[in-house]
Amino acid sequence: MKNIQWSYRFRSRIVFGTRGAGVFALALGLAAMARADQIGAIGLGWSSLKTPYLLSHRGSSGMFVEHSLYGYRRTVEGGSPFVEVDCFLLKDGALGVMHDDTLERTTQSSGRTADQTEQSWRSLRFKIPADVAHDPQELGPPLLTDVLREFGNKAIVLVEAKNRGAGAAIVATLKSQGIKPDYVLVNSFDPEELEPALQAGFPASLSVYGEKSAPDPFSLGQKGYAFCAFFKGISDDYVVRARLAGAKFIFYTVDRRFELTQALQRGAIGVYTDEPRYLAGGAGRLTHDPFIAQTMPHGMLPMSGQSRGAFVPPDKWAITVKKGYYAAVLHGWASPLNDGHPYREMMIRWTLALKDVSDSNHWWSLILCDTDEPFENEESPRVPLNGLRLVVTADGRMRIENFVAGKSRLLAAAKGTPLSPDTPNEFGVSYQGGKVEFWNFTQRVVVSAALDTSPGYYLTIAAKSLTAEVSRMSVTSF
Repeated sequence: MKNIQWSYRFRSRIVFGTRGAGVFALALGLAAMARADQIGAIGLGWSSLKTPYLLSHRGSSGMFVEHSLYGYRRTVEGGSPFVEVDCFLLKDGALGVMHDDTLERTTQSSGRTADQTEQSWRSLRFKIPADVAHDPQELGPPLLTDVLREFGNKAIVLVEAKNRGAGAAIVATLKSQGIKPDYVLVNSFDPEELEPALQAGFPASLSVYGEKSAPDPFSLGQKGYAFCAFFKGISDDYVVRARLAGAKFIFYTVDRRFELTQALQRGAIGVYTDEPRYLAGGAGRLTHDPFIAQTMPHGMLPMSGQSRGAFVPPDKWAITVKKGYYAAVLHGWASPLNDGHPYREMMIRWTLALKDVSDSNHWWSLILCDTDEPFENEESPRVPLNGLRLVVTADGRMRIENFVAGKSRLLAAAKGTPLSPDTPNEFGVSYQGGKVEFWNFTQRVVVSAALDTSPGYYLTIAAKSLTAEVSRMSVTSF
């Protein structure tokens, strides 16, 4: 339990090291500035940081266009000292920043990534997802030299060698740009691509996905790697043997806090994450919904394989679930409520409009839990969590349910007027003095119940068999 307590009590230090909270506050104040050379970035090298590390993955691709300079800037402005780039050696010797070995997923072009030249790379154009933030003046993916000119020796640039020969080309570029070893890490799934970095004195990291193709774990501590990056699903047996050999390691890709806790318990010194701001804890928490921006805020995490929802202009977020199906999305931008204090009094208010109001089997719910594990079952969670579920059915029913160790009990219920399609209703829930009240302010209906357990502080929105639009959500602590 030591790691769990550490990560909770010092959550701002998880991401930022010794100067974490102060750096984060400063970065928020400077967020309007566009370039790392204008704000001085973070200025923290490896020697200034303490573990565990939160390594920003692909420029915080949960919020911004993947591997865009804009995403890197916003990540650094948000307080992260890490910029992670995947690099392909192009056929003319340039180094292009892209994760995939083909162009189709992230650009409007097609073909093999490695077949490009510097000139053709400059003509590539991003595919811009509708729900992520981007700079309209930044048209396509950068080259490694672009990243180093802006962030070199200001943030820690994590450079992955994606194809044969990229490792040597990366090292040559680092040297030509005057990058100090304290501000870089070269990583690859191919150990041969790490040899040039090791010989040049740059820190290196071997990435490991599956055990069938993985090196003997007992050899990892002898290779001189700064650490290894293990897929989070790798077996405990492999991890234990690597630890016995003296290897340090991180896990990838970790976006929920319960996974971070598990990673630390397994001995990791950090994680790669698409959600560095969410994993940072209360320092990044918002008290009013960010839906008016119409781009995904941090911590919008759906159940596996499902959608994060969609935005409806000018200020709504919608969850759409087909008839007979269920879905849930963590709203990490507001979590942990009350900064994780389980019994602090609070109020949440929101506006809700339902699209399908045919029967009581179609419903929307707000769930408060003591963990951010996915609430994957409409009847009860699959993990022994504690908290509340507030349910609004299409025919106007409201109920309060309490979960204790994963088991549900009905605390109170009331019947209001059936909700009209597309008609917004104002709702709220308060927790004060051991009592929870659930309001439909529009209909002047309230459901209340005594509560002798914590209401929970991770906020999830779930629905079954309907489309629901949410806006004007606010969280107040008393």
